[in-house]
Amino acid sequence: MTRVQSPALTHMCRNCGRHFSLHQVREVHAAEHTPEGEAEVLVCPVCGSYDLDPLSEVPNAG
Repeated sequence: MTRVQSPALTHMCRNCGRHFSLHQVREVHAAEHTPEGEAEVLVCPVCGSYDLDPLSEVPNAG
């Protein structure tokens, strides 16, 4: 049996309590007042909250 690698869970929504990978919560929006012309925003794809916490890797978890 081949094990399927799933993307690492990197963020937790403090509003709904669900966990997500960075690609699921990352949004890039145009921001004319920044040097890059855009800004990265983290948004929960389930509830729309901006209150996301990065998760830390825990040694010996398992």
